[in-house]
Amino acid sequence: MHDSRRRGSRRLFAALLLAAGWLLATAPAAAAHATLIGTVPANGEHLARPPAAITLRFSEPVSLVRSGFSLLDAQGRAAGSVVPEIVPGAGDQVRVPMPGTLGDGAFVVTWRVVSADSHPVHGAFVFSIGDARAAPVADAGAQGGTDPWVGALFWGVRLLSYVSLALLLGGAFFVAVPWPGGRGDRRVRRLLRWSWLVAMGSAAGMFLLQGPAAAGTSPASIVDPALIGETLQTGYGMLVLARMAILVAFVVLYRRVRGRAAAAVVLVGGAALAFTWSGTGHASVGATAPLTTAADVVHLVAMAVWLGGLAVLGGCVLAGGRLTTSDAVAVSERFSKIALLAVVTLAVSGAVVAAKEILGSPDLAGSRYAGLLLFKVAVFGLLLCVAALSRSVVRNRLTQPEPRNRAERKGRDDGIRRLRRTVGGEVVIAAVVLGVAALLVATPPAERVGGPAPVAARSGPYLDALALPSSGDVQVWVEPATAGDNQVAINVRDERGVNRDVPEVSAQLSLAARGVGPIPVPLVRTLAGQFVAARMAIPIPGDWRLEISVRTGTFDQSTVDTAVPVT
Repeated sequence: MHDSRRRGSRRLFAALLLAAGWLLATAPAAAAHATLIGTVPANGEHLARPPAAITLRFSEPVSLVRSGFSLLDAQGRAAGSVVPEIVPGAGDQVRVPMPGTLGDGAFVVTWRVVSADSHPVHGAFVFSIGDARAAPVADAGAQGGTDPWVGALFWGVRLLSYVSLALLLGGAFFVAVPWPGGRGDRRVRRLLRWSWLVAMGSAAGMFLLQGPAAAGTSPASIVDPALIGETLQTGYGMLVLARMAILVAFVVLYRRVRGRAAAAVVLVGGAALAFTWSGTGHASVGATAPLTTAADVVHLVAMAVWLGGLAVLGGCVLAGGRLTTSDAVAVSERFSKIALLAVVTLAVSGAVVAAKEILGSPDLAGSRYAGLLLFKVAVFGLLLCVAALSRSVVRNRLTQPEPRNRAERKGRDDGIRRLRRTVGGEVVIAAVVLGVAALLVATPPAERVGGPAPVAARSGPYLDALALPSSGDVQVWVEPATAGDNQVAINVRDERGVNRDVPEVSAQLSLAARGVGPIPVPLVRTLAGQFVAARMAIPIPGDWRLEISVRTGTFDQSTVDTAVPVT
Protein backbone atom coordinates (compact mmCIF):
# COMPACT_ATOMS: atom_id res chain seq x y z
CA MET A 1 0.00 0.00 0.00
CA HIS A 2 2.75 2.42 1.00
CA ASP A 3 4.77 1.50 -2.09
CA SER A 4 1.74 2.20 -4.29
CA ARG A 5 1.25 5.64 -2.72
CA ARG A 6 4.95 6.38 -3.05
CA ARG A 7 4.90 5.46 -6.75
CA GLY A 8 1.81 7.61 -7.25
CA SER A 9 3.50 10.59 -5.57
CA ARG A 10 6.59 10.15 -7.73
CA ARG A 11 4.48 10.06 -10.88
CA LEU A 12 2.63 13.19 -9.77
CA PHE A 13 5.85 15.10 -9.10
CA ALA A 14 7.29 13.91 -12.42
CA ALA A 15 4.18 15.11 -14.26
CA LEU A 16 4.41 18.50 -12.55
CA LEU A 17 8.07 18.89 -13.47
CA LEU A 18 7.38 17.88 -17.09
CA ALA A 19 4.50 20.35 -17.33
CA ALA A 20 6.63 23.12 -15.86
CA GLY A 21 9.45 22.24 -18.24
CA TRP A 22 7.08 22.43 -21.20
CA LEU A 23 5.83 25.83 -20.10
CA LEU A 24 9.35 27.11 -19.62
CA ALA A 25 10.55 25.73 -22.96
CA THR A 26 7.66 27.19 -24.96
CA ALA A 27 7.54 30.56 -23.22
CA PRO A 28 9.45 33.57 -24.52
CA ALA A 29 12.77 34.27 -22.90
CA ALA A 30 11.66 37.78 -22.13
CA ALA A 31 8.62 39.71 -23.15
CA ALA A 32 7.45 43.23 -23.61
CA HIS A 33 5.59 44.84 -20.70
CA ALA A 34 4.89 48.35 -21.94
CA THR A 35 2.49 48.43 -24.89
CA LEU A 36 2.46 50.87 -27.77
CA ILE A 37 -0.81 52.79 -27.57
CA GLY A 38 -0.33 54.81 -30.74
CA THR A 39 2.01 56.69 -33.04
CA VAL A 40 1.87 59.96 -34.99
CA PRO A 41 1.85 59.31 -37.90
CA ALA A 42 -0.13 56.11 -37.46
CA ASN A 43 1.08 52.74 -38.67
CA GLY A 44 0.45 52.67 -42.45
CA GLU A 45 -0.62 56.33 -42.65
CA HIS A 46 -0.04 58.23 -45.90
CA LEU A 47 1.27 61.80 -45.69
CA ALA A 48 1.32 64.47 -48.33
CA ARG A 49 4.57 65.96 -47.03
CA PRO A 50 7.41 64.82 -44.73
CA PRO A 51 6.68 65.15 -40.97
CA ALA A 52 8.88 67.34 -38.77
CA ALA A 53 8.85 64.65 -36.08
CA ILE A 54 7.15 61.43 -35.09
CA THR A 55 5.72 60.62 -31.66
CA LEU A 56 5.20 57.28 -29.92
CA ARG A 57 2.91 56.91 -26.88
CA PHE A 58 3.20 53.95 -24.51
CA SER A 59 1.03 52.50 -21.77
CA GLU A 60 3.59 53.37 -19.08
CA PRO A 61 6.77 55.46 -18.71
CA VAL A 62 9.72 54.18 -20.71
CA SER A 63 13.44 54.88 -20.91
CA LEU A 64 15.64 55.08 -23.99
CA VAL A 65 18.46 52.74 -24.94
CA ARG A 66 21.52 53.40 -27.05
CA SER A 67 20.83 53.17 -30.81
CA GLY A 68 17.24 52.23 -30.02
CA PHE A 69 15.63 54.10 -32.95
CA SER A 70 16.29 54.00 -36.68
CA LEU A 71 14.64 55.33 -39.83
CA LEU A 72 14.84 53.04 -42.88
CA ASP A 73 13.52 53.10 -46.43
CA ALA A 74 11.52 50.20 -47.87
CA GLN A 75 14.72 48.36 -48.82
CA GLY A 76 16.17 48.55 -45.31
CA ARG A 77 18.71 51.32 -45.97
CA ALA A 78 19.20 54.11 -43.43
CA ALA A 79 17.16 57.16 -44.46
CA GLY A 80 18.96 59.48 -42.06
CA SER A 81 20.10 59.62 -38.45
CA VAL A 82 17.53 60.17 -35.68
CA VAL A 83 17.94 61.15 -32.02
CA PRO A 84 14.88 60.31 -29.86
CA GLU A 85 13.92 62.19 -26.72
CA ILE A 86 11.45 61.65 -23.91
CA VAL A 87 8.72 64.32 -24.10
CA PRO A 88 9.21 66.64 -21.07
CA GLY A 89 6.51 66.01 -18.47
CA ALA A 90 5.27 62.90 -20.30
CA GLY A 91 7.49 59.92 -19.57
CA ASP A 92 5.24 57.65 -21.61
CA GLN A 93 5.86 59.56 -24.85
CA VAL A 94 8.90 59.61 -27.13
CA ARG A 95 9.47 62.27 -29.79
CA VAL A 96 11.82 61.62 -32.72
CA PRO A 97 12.74 64.62 -34.94
CA MET A 98 12.90 63.65 -38.63
CA PRO A 99 15.77 64.58 -40.97
CA GLY A 100 14.93 67.36 -43.41
CA THR A 101 16.02 65.29 -46.43
CA LEU A 102 13.01 62.98 -46.62
CA GLY A 103 11.28 62.79 -50.00
CA ASP A 104 8.53 60.63 -51.45
CA GLY A 105 8.68 56.99 -50.43
CA ALA A 106 7.75 54.39 -47.82
CA PHE A 107 9.65 54.58 -44.52
CA VAL A 108 10.05 52.22 -41.59
CA VAL A 109 10.59 53.38 -38.00
CA THR A 110 12.16 50.74 -35.74
CA TRP A 111 12.19 51.46 -32.04
CA ARG A 112 13.44 49.95 -28.81
CA VAL A 113 12.85 51.17 -25.24
CA VAL A 114 12.81 49.79 -21.70
CA SER A 115 9.47 49.76 -19.88
CA ALA A 116 8.98 50.97 -16.33
CA ASP A 117 9.17 47.43 -14.96
CA SER A 118 12.73 47.10 -16.42
CA HIS A 119 11.87 44.86 -19.38
CA PRO A 120 12.84 45.75 -22.97
CA VAL A 121 10.21 46.26 -25.66
CA HIS A 122 10.64 46.86 -29.38
CA GLY A 123 8.61 47.17 -32.56
CA ALA A 124 8.25 48.92 -35.90
CA PHE A 125 5.69 50.83 -37.95
CA VAL A 126 5.57 52.32 -41.44
CA PHE A 127 4.36 55.50 -43.09
CA SER A 128 4.50 56.77 -46.65
CA ILE A 129 4.96 60.16 -48.26
CA GLY A 130 3.84 61.52 -51.64
CA ASP A 131 3.19 59.03 -54.43
CA ALA A 132 4.31 55.98 -52.44
CA ARG A 133 1.90 53.74 -50.56
CA ALA A 134 2.64 51.26 -47.77
CA ALA A 135 0.26 48.98 -45.88
CA PRO A 136 0.55 49.01 -42.08
CA VAL A 137 2.89 46.45 -40.51
CA ALA A 138 0.67 43.47 -39.64
CA ASP A 139 1.79 43.40 -35.99
CA ALA A 140 2.89 46.81 -34.82
CA GLY A 141 2.41 46.10 -31.11
CA ALA A 142 5.15 45.80 -28.52
CA GLN A 143 7.25 42.66 -28.75
CA GLY A 144 9.96 40.97 -26.69
CA GLY A 145 13.45 41.96 -27.63
CA THR A 146 16.23 40.04 -25.88
CA ASP A 147 18.77 37.62 -27.25
CA PRO A 148 17.52 34.04 -26.52
CA TRP A 149 20.68 33.17 -24.58
CA VAL A 150 20.43 36.37 -22.54
CA GLY A 151 16.78 35.57 -21.79
CA ALA A 152 17.64 32.03 -20.69
CA LEU A 153 20.48 33.25 -18.47
CA PHE A 154 18.21 35.92 -17.00
CA TRP A 155 15.60 33.33 -16.09
CA GLY A 156 18.29 31.17 -14.46
CA VAL A 157 19.73 33.92 -12.28
CA ARG A 158 16.23 35.15 -11.43
CA LEU A 159 15.32 31.66 -10.22
CA LEU A 160 18.53 31.49 -8.18
CA SER A 161 17.62 34.86 -6.67
CA TYR A 162 14.22 33.61 -5.52
CA VAL A 163 15.62 30.35 -4.17
CA SER A 164 18.46 32.07 -2.30
CA LEU A 165 16.04 34.66 -0.87
CA ALA A 166 13.78 31.88 0.43
CA LEU A 167 16.63 29.85 1.93
CA LEU A 168 18.40 32.85 3.47
CA LEU A 169 15.39 34.57 5.02
CA GLY A 170 13.42 31.42 5.77
CA GLY A 171 16.43 29.65 7.25
CA ALA A 172 17.43 32.65 9.36
CA PHE A 173 13.87 33.07 10.65
CA PHE A 174 13.58 29.36 11.40
CA VAL A 175 16.59 29.34 13.71
CA ALA A 176 15.50 32.64 15.25
CA VAL A 177 11.99 31.55 16.26
CA PRO A 178 10.95 27.86 16.10
CA TRP A 179 14.48 26.44 16.51
CA PRO A 180 16.84 28.84 18.34
CA GLY A 181 19.18 25.98 19.14
CA GLY A 182 19.73 25.37 15.45
CA ARG A 183 21.79 28.50 15.04
CA GLY A 184 24.92 26.57 15.86
CA ASP A 185 24.02 23.59 13.68
CA ARG A 186 26.73 23.09 11.05
CA ARG A 187 24.22 22.22 8.31
CA VAL A 188 22.19 25.36 8.97
CA ARG A 189 25.27 27.57 8.98
CA ARG A 190 26.39 26.03 5.68
CA LEU A 191 22.93 26.55 4.19
CA LEU A 192 22.81 30.21 5.25
CA ARG A 193 26.36 30.86 4.04
CA TRP A 194 25.76 29.43 0.58
CA SER A 195 22.36 31.12 0.30
CA TRP A 196 23.97 34.48 1.00
CA LEU A 197 26.73 33.86 -1.56
CA VAL A 198 24.23 32.77 -4.22
CA ALA A 199 22.06 35.80 -3.47
CA MET A 200 25.05 38.11 -3.98
CA GLY A 201 26.16 36.29 -7.12
CA SER A 202 22.69 36.23 -8.69
CA ALA A 203 22.24 39.94 -7.93
CA ALA A 204 25.51 40.69 -9.71
CA GLY A 205 24.39 38.51 -12.62
CA MET A 206 21.05 40.30 -12.90
CA PHE A 207 22.81 43.66 -12.89
CA LEU A 208 25.24 42.65 -15.65
CA LEU A 209 22.56 40.97 -17.79
CA GLN A 210 20.24 43.98 -17.78
CA GLY A 211 22.47 45.88 -20.23
CA PRO A 212 22.45 43.19 -22.95
CA ALA A 213 18.74 42.53 -22.33
CA ALA A 214 17.86 46.20 -22.79
CA ALA A 215 20.08 46.64 -25.85
CA GLY A 216 19.12 43.32 -27.46
CA THR A 217 22.74 42.18 -27.68
CA SER A 218 24.36 38.79 -27.00
CA PRO A 219 25.86 37.57 -23.69
CA ALA A 220 29.28 38.58 -25.07
CA SER A 221 28.42 42.20 -24.21
CA ILE A 222 27.75 41.44 -20.54
CA VAL A 223 30.89 43.35 -19.46
CA ASP A 224 30.51 46.18 -21.98
CA PRO A 225 31.41 49.31 -19.94
CA ALA A 226 28.89 51.43 -21.87
CA LEU A 227 26.03 49.03 -21.09
CA ILE A 228 27.07 48.80 -17.44
CA GLY A 229 27.08 52.60 -17.29
CA GLU A 230 23.58 52.74 -18.77
CA THR A 231 22.29 50.20 -16.24
CA LEU A 232 23.78 52.28 -13.42
CA GLN A 233 21.60 55.21 -14.51
CA THR A 234 18.35 53.24 -14.28
CA GLY A 235 16.11 52.58 -11.30
CA TYR A 236 16.54 48.87 -11.89
CA GLY A 237 20.33 49.12 -11.61
CA MET A 238 20.13 51.18 -8.43
CA LEU A 239 17.73 48.71 -6.79
CA VAL A 240 19.94 45.72 -7.62
CA LEU A 241 22.97 47.50 -6.15
CA ALA A 242 20.84 48.34 -3.11
CA ARG A 243 20.01 44.62 -2.81
CA MET A 244 23.71 43.78 -2.60
CA ALA A 245 24.27 46.48 0.04
CA ILE A 246 21.29 45.21 2.08
CA LEU A 247 22.66 41.67 1.92
CA VAL A 248 25.94 42.89 3.45
CA ALA A 249 24.12 44.83 6.17
CA PHE A 250 21.82 41.86 6.83
CA VAL A 251 24.62 39.40 7.56
CA VAL A 252 26.44 41.92 9.80
CA LEU A 253 23.34 42.66 11.90
CA TYR A 254 22.06 39.09 12.07
CA ARG A 255 25.32 37.82 13.54
CA ARG A 256 25.03 40.28 16.44
CA VAL A 257 21.47 39.63 17.63
CA ARG A 258 19.45 36.74 19.04
CA GLY A 259 15.82 35.83 19.69
CA ARG A 260 13.15 38.40 18.85
CA ALA A 261 15.76 40.90 17.69
CA ALA A 262 17.02 38.34 15.17
CA ALA A 263 13.45 37.71 13.97
CA ALA A 264 12.93 41.46 13.56
CA VAL A 265 16.15 41.76 11.55
CA VAL A 266 14.96 38.95 9.27
CA LEU A 267 11.52 40.48 8.69
CA VAL A 268 12.71 44.07 8.21
CA GLY A 269 15.73 43.07 6.17
CA GLY A 270 13.58 40.64 4.20
CA ALA A 271 11.07 43.40 3.39
CA ALA A 272 13.92 45.65 2.21
CA LEU A 273 15.35 42.85 0.04
CA ALA A 274 11.91 41.99 -1.34
CA PHE A 275 11.35 45.62 -2.34
CA THR A 276 14.38 45.43 -4.64
CA TRP A 277 12.41 42.81 -6.59
CA SER A 278 8.94 44.31 -6.28
CA GLY A 279 10.14 47.81 -7.16
CA THR A 280 11.03 46.69 -10.69
CA GLY A 281 8.19 44.28 -11.44
CA HIS A 282 4.56 44.28 -12.61
CA ALA A 283 3.34 45.41 -9.20
CA SER A 284 5.33 48.67 -9.35
CA VAL A 285 3.47 50.05 -12.38
CA GLY A 286 0.05 51.69 -12.52
CA ALA A 287 -2.26 53.76 -10.36
CA THR A 288 -2.36 51.11 -7.61
CA ALA A 289 1.43 50.74 -7.49
CA PRO A 290 1.83 51.66 -3.76
CA LEU A 291 -0.73 49.02 -2.70
CA THR A 292 0.37 46.27 -5.07
CA THR A 293 4.08 46.86 -4.43
CA ALA A 294 3.49 46.56 -0.66
CA ALA A 295 1.40 43.42 -1.23
CA ASP A 296 4.15 41.95 -3.41
CA VAL A 297 6.76 42.65 -0.73
CA VAL A 298 4.62 40.90 1.89
CA HIS A 299 4.06 38.03 -0.56
CA LEU A 300 7.80 37.49 -1.09
CA VAL A 301 8.61 37.64 2.64
CA ALA A 302 5.83 35.17 3.52
CA MET A 303 7.03 32.89 0.73
CA ALA A 304 10.58 32.99 2.09
CA VAL A 305 9.53 32.29 5.70
CA TRP A 306 7.44 29.30 4.64
CA LEU A 307 9.55 27.70 1.91
CA GLY A 308 12.93 28.44 3.47
CA GLY A 309 11.64 27.09 6.76
CA LEU A 310 10.48 23.93 5.00
CA ALA A 311 13.98 23.40 3.62
CA VAL A 312 15.53 23.66 7.10
CA LEU A 313 12.82 21.48 8.62
CA GLY A 314 13.28 18.73 6.05
CA GLY A 315 17.05 18.99 5.59
CA CYS A 316 18.18 19.60 9.16
CA VAL A 317 15.49 18.93 11.77
CA LEU A 318 13.88 15.79 10.35
CA ALA A 319 16.98 14.40 8.62
CA GLY A 320 18.42 13.15 11.88
CA GLY A 321 21.48 14.33 13.72
CA ARG A 322 21.82 16.29 16.90
CA LEU A 323 18.08 16.57 17.76
CA THR A 324 16.22 13.98 19.76
CA THR A 325 12.86 12.82 18.47
CA SER A 326 11.08 14.88 21.15
CA ASP A 327 12.97 18.05 20.17
CA ALA A 328 12.25 17.45 16.47
CA VAL A 329 8.56 17.07 17.29
CA ALA A 330 8.56 20.30 19.33
CA VAL A 331 10.30 22.25 16.52
CA SER A 332 7.91 20.84 13.91
CA GLU A 333 4.91 21.84 16.00
CA ARG A 334 6.16 25.42 16.44
CA PHE A 335 6.95 25.78 12.73
CA SER A 336 3.54 24.36 11.79
CA LYS A 337 1.83 27.38 13.39
CA ILE A 338 4.20 29.82 11.65
CA ALA A 339 3.68 28.06 8.32
CA LEU A 340 -0.11 28.36 8.65
CA LEU A 341 0.17 32.13 9.17
CA ALA A 342 2.61 32.43 6.26
CA VAL A 343 0.26 30.50 3.94
CA VAL A 344 -2.71 32.74 4.81
CA THR A 345 -0.54 35.81 4.21
CA LEU A 346 0.65 34.36 0.90
CA ALA A 347 -2.89 33.75 -0.30
CA VAL A 348 -4.20 37.22 0.60
CA SER A 349 -1.22 39.19 -0.75
CA GLY A 350 -1.08 37.05 -3.90
CA ALA A 351 -4.77 37.70 -4.54
CA VAL A 352 -4.18 41.47 -4.31
CA VAL A 353 -1.34 41.37 -6.84
CA ALA A 354 -3.20 39.01 -9.21
CA ALA A 355 -6.35 41.14 -9.07
CA LYS A 356 -4.35 44.14 -10.27
CA GLU A 357 -3.11 42.23 -13.31
CA ILE A 358 -6.51 40.71 -14.10
CA LEU A 359 -8.48 43.95 -13.77
CA GLY A 360 -5.81 46.00 -15.55
CA SER A 361 -5.42 43.65 -18.54
CA PRO A 362 -8.60 43.30 -20.61
CA ASP A 363 -6.78 40.95 -23.02
CA LEU A 364 -5.52 38.64 -20.26
CA ALA A 365 -7.75 35.71 -21.26
CA GLY A 366 -5.88 33.35 -23.54
CA SER A 367 -2.50 35.01 -23.01
CA ARG A 368 0.62 33.12 -21.98
CA TYR A 369 0.61 35.07 -18.69
CA ALA A 370 -2.89 33.74 -17.90
CA GLY A 371 -1.78 30.18 -18.63
CA LEU A 372 1.26 30.49 -16.38
CA LEU A 373 -0.80 32.15 -13.65
CA LEU A 374 -3.40 29.37 -13.72
CA PHE A 375 -0.66 26.74 -13.65
CA LYS A 376 0.99 28.46 -10.68
CA VAL A 377 -2.33 28.67 -8.83
CA ALA A 378 -3.03 24.97 -9.52
CA VAL A 379 0.42 23.88 -8.32
CA PHE A 380 0.14 26.19 -5.32
CA GLY A 381 -3.21 24.55 -4.51
CA LEU A 382 -1.51 21.16 -4.62
CA LEU A 383 1.22 22.55 -2.37
CA LEU A 384 -1.44 23.63 0.13
CA CYS A 385 -2.91 20.13 0.11
CA VAL A 386 0.47 18.56 0.87
CA ALA A 387 1.09 21.23 3.53
CA ALA A 388 -2.27 20.39 5.11
CA LEU A 389 -1.21 16.76 5.17
CA SER A 390 2.03 17.73 6.93
CA ARG A 391 0.09 19.79 9.47
CA SER A 392 -2.27 16.88 10.01
CA VAL A 393 0.68 14.58 10.73
CA VAL A 394 2.06 17.07 13.25
CA ARG A 395 -1.30 17.60 14.93
CA ASN A 396 -2.53 14.00 15.01
CA ARG A 397 0.67 11.98 15.24
CA LEU A 398 3.30 14.14 16.92
CA THR A 399 1.54 16.33 19.46
CA GLN A 400 0.47 13.38 21.61
CA PRO A 401 1.96 12.95 25.11
CA GLU A 402 5.41 11.42 25.43
CA PRO A 403 5.14 7.76 24.34
CA ARG A 404 5.16 5.31 27.23
CA ASN A 405 5.61 2.02 25.43
CA ARG A 406 7.14 0.51 22.34
CA ALA A 407 3.94 0.72 20.27
CA GLU A 408 3.53 4.44 20.96
CA ARG A 409 7.21 5.10 20.17
CA LYS A 410 6.81 3.17 16.90
CA GLY A 411 3.74 5.25 16.05
CA ARG A 412 5.63 8.48 16.66
CA ASP A 413 8.59 7.29 14.58
CA ASP A 414 6.20 6.45 11.75
CA GLY A 415 4.78 9.96 12.06
CA ILE A 416 8.28 11.46 11.77
CA ARG A 417 8.95 9.41 8.63
CA ARG A 418 5.63 10.44 7.10
CA LEU A 419 6.29 14.09 7.94
CA ARG A 420 9.72 13.80 6.32
CA ARG A 421 8.10 12.53 3.11
CA THR A 422 5.39 15.20 3.00
CA VAL A 423 7.89 18.00 3.70
CA GLY A 424 10.07 16.62 0.92
CA GLY A 425 7.05 16.73 -1.38
CA GLU A 426 6.38 20.33 -0.38
CA VAL A 427 9.96 21.29 -1.23
CA VAL A 428 9.74 19.66 -4.68
CA ILE A 429 6.43 21.35 -5.53
CA ALA A 430 7.70 24.66 -4.12
CA ALA A 431 10.66 24.49 -6.53
CA VAL A 432 8.19 24.25 -9.43
CA VAL A 433 6.21 27.22 -8.06
CA LEU A 434 9.39 29.31 -7.81
CA GLY A 435 10.38 28.39 -11.38
CA VAL A 436 7.01 29.51 -12.73
CA ALA A 437 7.13 32.67 -10.58
CA ALA A 438 10.53 33.53 -12.06
CA LEU A 439 9.00 33.17 -15.53
CA LEU A 440 5.89 35.22 -14.68
CA VAL A 441 8.10 38.18 -13.81
CA ALA A 442 9.28 38.28 -17.44
CA THR A 443 5.90 37.60 -19.08
CA PRO A 444 3.42 40.36 -19.96
CA PRO A 445 -0.14 40.18 -18.60
CA ALA A 446 -1.30 40.10 -22.26
CA GLU A 447 0.76 39.10 -25.26
CA ARG A 448 -0.50 42.09 -27.23
CA VAL A 449 -2.66 45.01 -26.25
CA GLY A 450 -1.91 46.89 -29.44
CA GLY A 451 -1.78 44.92 -32.66
CA PRO A 452 -2.44 45.71 -36.26
CA ALA A 453 -3.54 49.20 -37.07
CA PRO A 454 -7.15 49.32 -38.23
CA VAL A 455 -7.60 49.53 -41.98
CA ALA A 456 -9.99 52.19 -43.15
CA ALA A 457 -12.90 51.34 -45.43
CA ARG A 458 -11.52 50.92 -48.92
CA SER A 459 -12.47 52.73 -52.06
CA GLY A 460 -10.34 52.27 -55.14
CA PRO A 461 -7.05 50.31 -54.87
CA TYR A 462 -6.87 47.46 -52.35
CA LEU A 463 -3.97 47.69 -49.85
CA ASP A 464 -3.48 45.45 -46.84
CA ALA A 465 -0.87 43.51 -44.85
CA LEU A 466 -1.28 39.82 -43.94
CA ALA A 467 0.73 38.45 -41.02
CA LEU A 468 2.92 35.42 -41.75
CA PRO A 469 2.83 32.57 -39.19
CA SER A 470 6.58 32.78 -38.49
CA SER A 471 7.39 36.50 -38.57
CA GLY A 472 6.83 39.52 -40.75
CA ASP A 473 3.96 39.98 -43.20
CA VAL A 474 2.88 40.14 -46.83
CA GLN A 475 1.82 43.51 -48.23
CA VAL A 476 -0.83 43.16 -50.96
CA TRP A 477 -1.63 45.86 -53.54
CA VAL A 478 -4.40 45.42 -56.13
CA GLU A 479 -5.07 48.37 -58.44
CA PRO A 480 -7.61 49.56 -59.39
CA ALA A 481 -9.56 46.63 -57.82
CA THR A 482 -12.25 46.78 -60.50
CA ALA A 483 -13.39 44.18 -63.03
CA GLY A 484 -10.92 44.04 -65.93
CA ASP A 485 -7.15 44.45 -66.00
CA ASN A 486 -5.45 45.03 -62.62
CA GLN A 487 -1.94 45.29 -61.28
CA VAL A 488 -1.15 42.98 -58.36
CA ALA A 489 1.97 43.73 -56.28
CA ILE A 490 3.10 41.59 -53.36
CA ASN A 491 5.88 42.58 -50.95
CA VAL A 492 7.20 40.09 -48.39
CA ARG A 493 8.42 42.06 -45.36
CA ASP A 494 10.21 41.26 -42.13
CA GLU A 495 8.91 42.23 -38.69
CA ARG A 496 10.23 45.78 -39.21
CA GLY A 497 8.27 46.31 -42.42
CA VAL A 498 11.37 46.04 -44.62
CA ASN A 499 11.32 43.84 -47.75
CA ARG A 500 12.99 40.45 -47.24
CA ASP A 501 14.40 38.32 -50.05
CA VAL A 502 12.54 35.01 -50.46
CA PRO A 503 13.00 32.25 -53.09
CA GLU A 504 9.42 32.06 -54.34
CA VAL A 505 5.95 33.59 -54.10
CA SER A 506 2.83 32.27 -55.86
CA ALA A 507 -0.78 33.45 -55.75
CA GLN A 508 -4.22 32.58 -57.07
CA LEU A 509 -7.66 34.20 -57.12
CA SER A 510 -11.05 32.51 -56.74
CA LEU A 511 -14.67 33.58 -56.39
CA ALA A 512 -16.52 30.71 -54.70
CA ALA A 513 -19.92 32.44 -54.85
CA ARG A 514 -19.83 32.29 -58.64
CA GLY A 515 -17.80 29.10 -58.99
CA VAL A 516 -14.87 30.90 -60.61
CA GLY A 517 -11.27 29.88 -60.17
CA PRO A 518 -8.76 29.33 -58.86
CA ILE A 519 -7.01 31.59 -61.40
CA PRO A 520 -3.17 31.74 -61.14
CA VAL A 521 -1.70 35.22 -60.70
CA PRO A 522 1.32 35.61 -63.11
CA LEU A 523 3.80 37.08 -60.63
CA VAL A 524 7.29 38.21 -61.70
CA ARG A 525 10.08 39.04 -59.23
CA THR A 526 11.03 42.73 -59.64
CA LEU A 527 13.02 43.45 -56.46
CA ALA A 528 14.14 41.61 -53.34
CA GLY A 529 10.92 40.46 -51.72
CA GLN A 530 8.71 42.12 -54.38
CA PHE A 531 6.61 40.18 -56.92
CA VAL A 532 4.36 41.92 -59.48
CA ALA A 533 1.69 40.89 -61.99
CA ALA A 534 1.52 43.88 -64.34
CA ARG A 535 -1.72 42.70 -65.99
CA MET A 536 -4.06 40.43 -64.08
CA ALA A 537 -7.55 40.04 -65.59
CA ILE A 538 -10.30 39.85 -62.95
CA PRO A 539 -13.43 39.02 -64.98
CA ILE A 540 -16.34 40.00 -62.71
CA PRO A 541 -17.02 42.01 -59.52
CA GLY A 542 -17.24 40.30 -56.13
CA ASP A 543 -15.30 39.49 -53.00
CA TRP A 544 -12.43 37.51 -54.49
CA ARG A 545 -10.29 35.25 -52.34
CA LEU A 546 -6.59 35.89 -52.89
CA GLU A 547 -4.41 33.03 -51.65
CA ILE A 548 -0.65 33.68 -51.39
CA SER A 549 2.04 31.05 -50.78
CA VAL A 550 5.47 32.24 -49.63
CA ARG A 551 8.48 29.92 -49.67
CA THR A 552 11.11 31.23 -47.26
CA GLY A 553 13.52 28.28 -47.43
CA THR A 554 14.06 24.87 -48.95
CA PHE A 555 11.31 23.26 -46.87
CA ASP A 556 9.60 26.27 -45.22
CA GLN A 557 6.42 27.54 -46.84
CA SER A 558 3.55 29.63 -45.47
CA THR A 559 0.14 30.35 -46.99
CA VAL A 560 -2.06 33.35 -46.20
CA ASP A 561 -5.26 34.60 -47.78
CA THR A 562 -7.51 37.64 -47.85
CA ALA A 563 -10.77 38.83 -49.42
CA VAL A 564 -10.26 41.44 -52.14
CA PRO A 565 -13.44 43.45 -52.90
CA VAL A 566 -13.61 44.05 -56.65
CA THR A 567 -16.21 46.50 -58.00
